[in-house]
Amino acid sequence: MGCKIQVWATFGPTDITTDISSNRFRIEVKEPNTEIPNGLERSVEDSWTKAQLKRKIELTDNPVLYLSAPMLEDKGKITLPTEVRGFRYTHALNRDPCFWACTELLKQYKLLSLSTHCHLVSKDGKILFGIKKNQFNQISGFSGFPNAEEDVIELEGRKYLDIYKTIQKRLYSEIGYLVNAFDAIKAVGLVYVGQVSLRGLDSDYVIELDETSWNMQKRFSESAQFEKEIFAVDFEPRKIKGFFKEMHSKGRQISNYALGCSYAIFKGYFGEDEANKLLKTIREEIGITISTSNETDYLRN
Repeated sequence: MGCKIQVWATFGPTDITTDISSNRFRIEVKEPNTEIPNGLERSVEDSWTKAQLKRKIELTDNPVLYLSAPMLEDKGKITLPTEVRGFRYTHALNRDPCFWACTELLKQYKLLSLSTHCHLVSKDGKILFGIKKNQFNQISGFSGFPNAEEDVIELEGRKYLDIYKTIQKRLYSEIGYLVNAFDAIKAVGLVYVGQVSLRGLDSDYVIELDETSWNMQKRFSESAQFEKEIFAVDFEPRKIKGFFKEMHSKGRQISNYALGCSYAIFKGYFGEDEANKLLKTIREEIGITISTSNETDYLRN
């Protein structure tokens, strides 16, 4: 399915506000149009049950979003069509080795899940990176899967994800009080990662905060997802590229989602030339090639 990291779209920085009708970027939410066959349903249920027994905890089958059609641009609005299904499908297709080779199922039943990925920028001009404990201690951004039941509102007879609300809720468990320091949320792009066990699609955002990086680092707490340590890097191209190179030289792995999001951020904030220089740095210094288009056949008939 092409490069492991693919930037399917860049369109930022685009304001995300509490007024969905005014937002240029929107995520539409629909009920599934394709029925999952009984055999696949049973396999997914078996995988889900085994995962719960193995972890000895009750996993929550929250309703999450799955990309159902190509992104639409009309009358100045960008709309991402999605459908709602339980988290158990993405858990099976990503976490269960029995499904890792079943990429055709993603396309046939539109089971590529959509999450959110955010990078925080402080008022003193620093971009923040965390260490994701539940994803192999990778250096990463923040946020996670929207709850497609709690975070959806109706507008003109259609349902849309309340992006502002869902980001606040997803980030609260990770950054606590900082959700009250939001100055702005900017949508920047759409990134696909084809990594075994972490395959999925992210809508990417920059969160501009009315807080200093020093206070953020001091008050950030260890959680089930993140280590206590967070990195504050000058929000400018040379310093971010230098940070990536330094981490790689020390054997620290940077999340593929964070690398893809960084391209979208560079293009939106610093221009296409700087974004292409970032791709060159990542390719030559880290050994990872990022595609700037959809190289999968996920949305092809």
